[in-house]
This record gives sequence, structure tokens and C-alpha cells, in this order.
Amino acid sequence: MSRRFAKTRTQLRISNLGTRFSQASEASWRYWCRYVVNHPDMPSGKPPPYDKPHPGQTLWQWLANVAYWKAYPYAPTKIDPKNLKHQVWIPIWKRIAACVRSYLYPAAPGIPIPPRRRIRRRHKRRARRKGRR
Repeated sequence: MSRRFAKTRTQLRISNLGTRFSQASEASWRYWCRYVVNHPDMPSGKPPPYDKPHPGQTLWQWLANVAYWKAYPYAPTKIDPKNLKHQVWIPIWKRIAACVRSYLYPAAPGIPIPPRRRIRRRHKRRARRKGRR
């Protein structure tokens, strides 16, 4: 194995930890996503200042935090992206947040998504051709 693709022990431990957590308890965090959406007044079970939403925090972010804390009680309360040991928890929290948003704000049936506008390239080509002559 080349040195370019070699991982340190810490990186290997973190990557193995992430796969184990994501596969083993997917049912657990999906359960908590549904539960916190159905019971938005549920306490977080954490000491202050994590016992209530922060000012400026949206509802889905708060519910994602509560679901994350309930599904993984031994996970760090506040995730620091600079800490190598916390990098495992970032994709897990993002998955939980996406799940909570999908339960909280389901797409309304019958309302079509507006199509993206196409860029008219013909005019750009003409302008280029005129510029060359």
C-alpha cells in the first residue's frame, strides 16, 4: 500500500466508528426523528444551556439536536469540526437533520416543482461570431 493512501490509526478508528454507528443504529435515529417531530415539546434531557433552543435556532435544528442526543446519549453535546474525534458525528447529525426536515416539512403533493430556466446560448454564439469578424 502506498504512503499516499495510508491512514493513521486515529483516522482508521474514526472511520470504523462512523460505519459501525451509522449501520447499527439507523433504526434508532429514524425512530427518534419521527418521535421528536410528533412531540416537539419533548425535553432534551441535557443540562443548561442545552435544555432549550438557542435564540435564532430554527425548529428543525432544535428537533435534530434532540433526536441526535436521544439516539446517541454518549455522543458529544456540541460537535467541534476541528476535533478529530468529533468528525465522526458530523455526517450522523446531518443525516438526522435531513430526516427531521423530511418529516417536519413533507413535500406537498400536487404542487409541481418549477422547472429551471434554460440559458439561451444562441445569442451568446452570435455575439462571439460577430466579435471574431
